[in-house]
Amino acid sequence: MSLTDLTDGSIGNAINRDESGVSVVAANVGEPVFTGTGFDGTLDVTSESRHCGNWGEAGATDLTVMAGRTNQTDDGTLSPSDDPGFQGWTSGTDGPIRCNTMAHIYCFQVE
Repeated sequence: MSLTDLTDGSIGNAINRDESGVSVVAANVGEPVFTGTGFDGTLDVTSESRHCGNWGEAGATDLTVMAGRTNQTDDGTLSPSDDPGFQGWTSGTDGPIRCNTMAHIYCFQVE
Protein backbone atom coordinates (compact mmCIF):
# COMPACT_ATOMS: atom_id res chain seq x y z
CA MET A 1 0.00 0.00 0.00
CA SER A 2 1.38 3.39 -0.91
CA LEU A 3 0.96 6.71 0.86
CA THR A 4 -0.80 7.99 -2.25
CA ASP A 5 -3.32 5.16 -2.06
CA LEU A 6 -3.93 5.87 1.61
CA THR A 7 -4.61 9.55 1.01
CA ASP A 8 -6.38 9.63 -2.37
CA GLY A 9 -9.89 9.51 -0.92
CA SER A 10 -10.51 5.77 -0.91
CA ILE A 11 -8.93 2.48 0.01
CA GLY A 12 -9.78 -0.81 -1.67
CA ASN A 13 -10.82 -2.61 1.49
CA ALA A 14 -11.67 -1.61 5.02
CA ILE A 15 -8.90 -2.12 7.58
CA ASN A 16 -11.09 -4.35 9.69
CA ARG A 17 -8.83 -7.01 11.23
CA ASP A 18 -6.74 -6.80 14.35
CA GLU A 19 -3.14 -7.96 14.72
CA SER A 20 -4.39 -11.55 15.18
CA GLY A 21 -6.58 -11.49 12.07
CA VAL A 22 -9.81 -11.26 14.05
CA SER A 23 -12.61 -9.15 12.55
CA VAL A 24 -13.26 -5.88 14.38
CA VAL A 25 -16.58 -5.20 12.67
CA ALA A 26 -19.77 -6.24 14.46
CA ALA A 27 -23.02 -6.41 12.48
CA ASN A 28 -21.64 -4.09 9.76
CA VAL A 29 -20.98 -1.38 12.33
CA GLY A 30 -17.29 -0.58 12.46
CA GLU A 31 -15.51 -0.01 15.71
CA PRO A 32 -13.80 3.34 16.38
CA VAL A 33 -10.15 3.82 15.43
CA PHE A 34 -8.04 6.69 16.81
CA THR A 35 -6.31 8.45 13.91
CA GLY A 36 -5.86 12.12 14.77
CA THR A 37 -5.99 12.85 11.04
CA GLY A 38 -8.28 14.29 8.44
CA PHE A 39 -9.40 12.48 5.30
CA ASP A 40 -6.12 13.28 3.56
CA GLY A 41 -3.90 11.80 6.27
CA THR A 42 -2.68 15.12 7.61
CA LEU A 43 -2.79 15.96 11.31
CA ASP A 44 -6.17 17.24 12.40
CA VAL A 45 -5.30 20.72 13.64
CA THR A 46 -8.85 21.93 14.18
CA SER A 47 -8.07 22.13 17.88
CA GLU A 48 -5.02 21.21 19.94
CA SER A 49 -7.25 18.99 22.02
CA ARG A 50 -8.12 16.91 18.95
CA HIS A 51 -5.17 14.53 19.26
CA CYS A 52 -5.28 13.66 22.97
CA GLY A 53 -2.74 16.27 24.01
CA ASN A 54 -0.17 15.04 21.50
CA TRP A 55 -1.11 11.43 22.42
CA GLY A 56 0.05 11.97 26.01
CA GLU A 57 -3.33 12.19 27.73
CA ALA A 58 -5.08 8.87 27.04
CA GLY A 59 -7.39 9.10 30.06
CA ALA A 60 -8.39 12.72 29.62
CA THR A 61 -12.14 13.18 29.58
CA ASP A 62 -11.93 16.76 28.31
CA LEU A 63 -9.78 16.03 25.23
CA THR A 64 -10.86 14.52 21.93
CA VAL A 65 -9.24 12.86 18.94
CA MET A 66 -10.40 12.39 15.37
CA ALA A 67 -11.46 8.80 14.81
CA GLY A 68 -12.42 6.63 11.88
CA ARG A 69 -14.39 3.40 11.63
CA THR A 70 -13.11 -0.11 10.91
CA ASN A 71 -15.85 -0.78 8.36
CA GLN A 72 -15.22 2.28 6.16
CA THR A 73 -13.28 2.66 2.91
CA ASP A 74 -14.19 6.22 1.82
CA ASP A 75 -15.77 4.56 -1.15
CA GLY A 76 -17.68 7.60 -2.38
CA THR A 77 -20.56 7.52 0.07
CA LEU A 78 -18.77 10.28 1.96
CA SER A 79 -16.66 12.14 -0.57
CA PRO A 80 -14.19 14.97 0.13
CA SER A 81 -16.25 17.25 -2.12
CA ASP A 82 -19.31 16.68 0.09
CA ASP A 83 -17.57 17.41 3.36
CA PRO A 84 -13.76 17.30 3.65
CA GLY A 85 -13.89 16.65 7.38
CA PHE A 86 -16.33 13.75 7.32
CA GLN A 87 -14.56 10.72 5.89
CA GLY A 88 -15.01 7.15 6.92
CA TRP A 89 -11.79 5.31 7.68
CA THR A 90 -9.66 8.22 8.91
CA SER A 91 -12.13 10.75 10.25
CA GLY A 92 -15.38 8.89 10.39
CA THR A 93 -19.00 9.38 11.10
CA ASP A 94 -18.43 9.82 14.83
CA GLY A 95 -16.22 12.86 14.32
CA PRO A 96 -13.88 13.49 17.24
CA ILE A 97 -14.32 11.15 20.21
CA ARG A 98 -13.12 11.44 23.81
CA CYS A 99 -9.55 10.27 24.48
CA ASN A 100 -10.71 7.95 27.26
CA THR A 101 -12.84 5.97 24.77
CA MET A 102 -11.72 2.41 24.02
CA ALA A 103 -10.65 2.37 20.38
CA HIS A 104 -8.27 0.68 17.98
CA ILE A 105 -5.30 2.27 16.24
CA TYR A 106 -4.05 1.61 12.72
CA CYS A 107 -0.48 0.41 12.34
CA PHE A 108 0.87 -0.32 8.89
CA GLN A 109 3.83 0.32 6.66
CA VAL A 110 3.59 2.25 3.41
CA GLU A 111 5.86 1.89 0.42
